[in-house]
Amino acid sequence: MASMVVLRSPLYLQRPVALGLYTLGKVGVRYLLSHTLGLEWFLPFFMLKLLVSHLLAEFPYPTDANK
Repeated sequence: MASMVVLRSPLYLQRPVALGLYTLGKVGVRYLLSHTLGLEWFLPFFMLKLLVSHLLAEFPYPTDANK
């Protein structure tokens, strides 16, 4: 669900949207779900990997120095 929201947002907003949804997901995991002992770290890092690391496309944005 969160990945669809990120992909449907404009390119310049994808990174902030992904980080915002990651933060909401982390709060949800922390306070709404029960944890398996020893695996409390897994869901936050899994969401970080999916939403912020692999989902976003990297494009070189031109700066004034590159023109």
